[in-house]
Amino acid sequence: MREIYLYQAIQEAIAEEMRRDERVFLTGEAVGPGGVSPTRPPKEIMEEFGENRVRETGIVEQMLAAGSAGAAMAGMRPIVDFMIADFMFPAWNEILQSGLWHSGHGSAENFSIPVVFMSGIASYGGGGFSHSRAPIANVWHGPGLKLALPTTPYDTKGLLKTAIRDDNPVVFFSHRLLSRTKGSVPE
Repeated sequence: MREIYLYQAIQEAIAEEMRRDERVFLTGEAVGPGGVSPTRPPKEIMEEFGENRVRETGIVEQMLAAGSAGAAMAGMRPIVDFMIADFMFPAWNEILQSGLWHSGHGSAENFSIPVVFMSGIASYGGGGFSHSRAPIANVWHGPGLKLALPTTPYDTKGLLKTAIRDDNPVVFFSHRLLSRTKGSVPE
């Protein structure tokens, strides 16, 4: 076991799953070079996978969610980083439709949408009215959606790797105030 920060557990999980499965890719707001997302992979990871697997987007939440759900239906395994949970609201229809499509078309063997929608939450705090919401209940009540809410680096790495391998749409929230929390995580 070693001690790492929660944000490092996110980065490790993403990099390990991208190495394990060539269908996994990271896309989102501020994940590319110069991005500010805490999940942004280190420079070495971006160099390893290139722009085809680490895809920076503009602030186009609906396209990000709908395009990633479509890529998942076509056999890819996107990880969609919205950076801040508030940025998911413009894309709620597409996120909820991912769950509805999955639950409405039967089991994962018949119809899978292996997409991870992830972001940081802050629980109505110092980010103001548009950067502090935690839409957990919205996801909790979305048919076909799975919800992950880790609190330690150990839980974070394990739950994120599990979410990426899941054939269901998963919404993965990490609390932004926990990103610098240290904890034991196995190699």
